[in-house]
Amino acid sequence: MAKAVIENRPDDLSCVCGGGDPMLSMLEWFCEQMMEAEVPIKLNADKSERSDGRSSYRYGYCPIRLDIRLGTIYLMDPKVR
Repeated sequence: MAKAVIENRPDDLSCVCGGGDPMLSMLEWFCEQMMEAEVPIKLNADKSERSDGRSSYRYGYCPIRLDIRLGTIYLMDPKVR
């Protein structure tokens, strides 16, 4: 039983990381998390939070293409009014 599981295991991580380069997908995830973390600081309020100190509002995302040595990644940049 254990031998069959080992033989059927994929040699690459394409099933885990969406079929692409794992380093590229980690970088894409990290960049999107950093952009999302910057927005509440700019707005002085979290997403869907009502506060008197809010300076602006979110209104969707803008696609960004980023060409780097590892390849091309597409990010969704949060837009702020």
